[in-house]
Formats: sequence, structure tokens, C-alpha cells
Amino acid sequence: MTSKTFQAGTTVFTYKPYVNASALEDFNEKASLSTRIRWLEKFQSMAVQGGWSDKMHIYEMRLKLPSSARDWRYNLDEDVRHSWKRFLKAFQEKYCKARTS
Repeated sequence: MTSKTFQAGTTVFTYKPYVNASALEDFNEKASLSTRIRWLEKFQSMAVQGGWSDKMHIYEMRLKLPSSARDWRYNLDEDVRHSWKRFLKAFQEKYCKARTS
């Protein structure tokens, strides 16, 4: 909760709901493409509802990844690992795009 008091003496409180990430199952990299895409949509929706910072996005995502995906993440450049936008783009390219041979 945050609050802000204006000159007129009015105080406005802003509440951020607690969103429990355990409500979402762990990511399954072996699931179908549509299931992986839907999982990411649910994760992002949960993050928006919870008002998560970029740092929190990354932390919660890391907790939901299987060990092989965490290993993949660890091998990314540090600037990609620590930037939600860059990490999200890399994650989508790796796990949420149709693979062609």
C-alpha cells in the first residue's frame, strides 16, 4: 500500500493486491506450443495484476522454470538475464515460437 497526501489535505491510498505465483503451474518446456504460449500469457497477466516490478518478474519466472530452462537462462548474456523485456523476448523466441526443420 502506498499513500499520497495532497495540498487540500486529502490522502489517497493505493493498494496493490498480493498475487500468489504458486497459483500457476510450473512451466513445461515439453508441452505443446499452444500450451506454452498460454502459460506465458497467464504468467504475464498475473504479473500485471500484482503490479510486479521487472526484478520481481524475473525472480518469479526463475522459480517457475524447470532446471533445463534455468540452465538456458544462465547461459544468456547478463544484460538479457537482468532485463525483463530482453529476457521475455529471448524466452518467447526459445519456447513460444513454432520450430521449423
